[in-house]
Parts: sequence; structure tokens; C-alpha cells
Amino acid sequence: STAVQGHRTGTAIHGHATSTAIHSHATRTAIHGYTTSTAIHGQATSLAIDHYARSTAIYGHATSTAIHSHATKTAIHGHTTSTAINGHATSTAIHSHATRTAIHSHATSAAINGHATSTAIHSHATSAAIHGHATRTAIHGHATSTAIHGHATLSSPVQGHRTGTAIHGHATSTAIHSHATRTAIHGYTTGTTIHGYATSLAIHHYARSTAIHSHATSLAIYHYARSTAIYGHATSTAIHSHATRAAIHGHTTSTAIHGHAASTAINGHATSTAIHSHATGAAIHGHATRTAIHGHATSTAIHGHATLFSRDQLQ
Repeated sequence: STAVQGHRTGTAIHGHATSTAIHSHATRTAIHGYTTSTAIHGQATSLAIDHYARSTAIYGHATSTAIHSHATKTAIHGHTTSTAINGHATSTAIHSHATRTAIHSHATSAAINGHATSTAIHSHATSAAIHGHATRTAIHGHATSTAIHGHATLSSPVQGHRTGTAIHGHATSTAIHSHATRTAIHGYTTGTTIHGYATSLAIHHYARSTAIHSHATSLAIYHYARSTAIYGHATSTAIHSHATRAAIHGHTTSTAIHGHAASTAINGHATSTAIHSHATGAAIHGHATRTAIHGHATSTAIHGHATLFSRDQLQ
């Protein structure tokens, strides 16, 4: 132990405890394990039972708890708290806050001038926050989140995979037995997937995807895209426009450029394309295709086929 104008306390029972404190406080407890702590102008606390705990605090606070596991903490002008039970937890906080909880799993977090929170239970969780907020929860799944000048929240991947990236925006993902991918750049994206796949990309606007036993893909650039798929496939692309899609046991594809496009498919196929115009399609046990250029197109197909092409407001 080394203490320079600080306080250092170490307790070792059938283990090894090493503490270094410079103008700070360091407390270590090791039971059948190893613990190493270094505190410079900060506070570091470590507890290791039958395993390994390492804490480093420079002008910050670092707390580590390891039970049958590994816990590593580094705090520079920030706060970091880690708890590992039969798992691995690694946290790095620079001018920020990082909190990690790992139970029979792996959790890795990095926060630079932001907030990062990760919870992993029988799973893997990775979080990175740069001038933003990142929150991760993984249960029997994999969760990866990146927030740059934005907010990223990922919750409840239960036996699934969820990936979220937020750049100057907000990203929220929920995956249950499924895959969810979210990317938000100066925009908002919300995704919910249950036994399906959901992919959302929002640039300077809003994208929402909901997939239940299905696939949903949404792309929004400077405007709004919403996709809902139940036992079907839904794809939406909106550029400076609005696109709304709903698919129930069917397939629906919509593309809107400087216009509005809405499609509904029930046990059928619906395709809508709108360029500087409005296109609406509904298909029930049939096929409906819509193309509108500087005009309006509305189609309804019930047990049949409907194809509409509108240009320069000629219908």
C-alpha cells in the first residue's frame, strides 16, 4: 500500500490486495481473490470474492464489485460503478458517468463526456457514449449501442440481437426473440420487434418500425417513415416526405420522394411510389400497385389486381 496525503484501507482474506492512494481515498477487500486499486485525487473502492477486481480513479470515483467474475474500472474526471456476478464487466468513464451490471454475462461500457449504462443478464452488452446518453439492457441476447451527441436506449433483447446507433439524435430499440437495428442521425427512430426483424434509419427526422413475426424496414431522410408488419414484410422509404406502411400477412413496399405514400396490405401485396405527389393503396387478398408523379393515385384491390399510374395530376 502507498498513501500520499490520502487514505488507504486494504483487507485480504486468502487473497491479495494492493492499494495506491495519492491525494485520495482507496478501499480494497479481497476474499479468495485479487484486487488492485489506484486513486489519484479521487476515490476508488473494490470488492473481490473468488475473483478479480481492478479500479483506477483520476479526479473521479470508481467502484468495483466482482463475485466469481472480473471487474475493471477506469474513471477520469467521472463516475463509474461496476458489478459483476459470474461475468465480466469493464467500464471506462472520461468526464462522464458509466454504470455496469453483469450477471453471468459480459458488459462493456465507454463514456466520454456522456452517460453510459449497461445491464447484461446471461448475455452481452456493449455501450459507447460520446457527448451523449447510452442505455443498454440485454437478457439472453446481444446489445450494442453507440451514442454520439445523442441518446440511445436499447431495452429487453430477450434471446435476440439489437444494435442501435444515435448521432445527434435519439434511438430506441426493443427486441424480443428477434433482431432490431436502429440508426438515427439528427433524428428520432423507434423500433419494436417481436419474433421478427426491424431496421430503421432516420436522418434529420423520424422513423418508426414495428415488426411482429415479420420484417419491417424504414428509411427516413428529412421526414417521416412508419412501418408496421404483422406476419408480413413492410418496407418504407421517405425522402423529404411521409411514408406509412401496414402489412398483415402480406407484403407492402412504399417509396415517397417529396410526396406522401400510404399502403395497407392484408393477405396481399401493395406497392406505392409517390414523387411530388400522393399515393394511397389498399390490397385485401389481391395486388395493388401505385405510381404517382406530380399527381394523386388511389387504389383498392379485393381478391383482384389493381394498377394505377398518375402523372401531372392525370388520373
